[in-house]
Amino acid sequence: MKRPAAFAVILVIAVSLATAALLLPGCGGGGSTGQAKSLAIKANDAAGQMNTEVSKLTQEFKTLDSETPEGSVPDKTKWAAAATGIKAKTDAALKTTEEIIKTYEEMLDLKGVPKYSEFAKLQLQILRLTEQSIKAIVTYVDKINAMLASGTLTPDAYKQARTAFYNEETALGQQAQSLSEEASKLRKDNNLFQ
Repeated sequence: MKRPAAFAVILVIAVSLATAALLLPGCGGGGSTGQAKSLAIKANDAAGQMNTEVSKLTQEFKTLDSETPEGSVPDKTKWAAAATGIKAKTDAALKTTEEIIKTYEEMLDLKGVPKYSEFAKLQLQILRLTEQSIKAIVTYVDKINAMLASGTLTPDAYKQARTAFYNEETALGQQAQSLSEEASKLRKDNNLFQ
């Protein structure tokens, strides 16, 4: 079975946030526009940190997933050990996601910059999808871990759980990609962050 990329939604947010701030020649502009640009830089810095966290998480998860041959179940000891590391990385990614959310919520509070607020709303939707994606990873890893520990995980049950997980991640990634494209268009059409 092909193993699809399950982390598209998490990576979309980092790319989307980075794209917004790449166009910042400085924080010129006064008042709320300048504040919006400053907040975008702050969000971009946190997105860079999140991208690093997600890269580590993705690599650890891919390694764990690739070690299980088709038609079998994961090794109980390896899965339990990896689950601990994955949980720590998802906790870090969720914490960083919350920091970025707070930054975009600050942008929503700014007066006189409706397009920046609209952009922030789109980014917040992407961030909520990111949280769902990260939490889905935790749920999946915990579910497989519990089934391995109880001896109830069969190859078919593992395949079904893995397929359901990848389908959920793919759907979240598609939603995030669509929102990211909408945010990018809004940014370009309105010369935001320039």
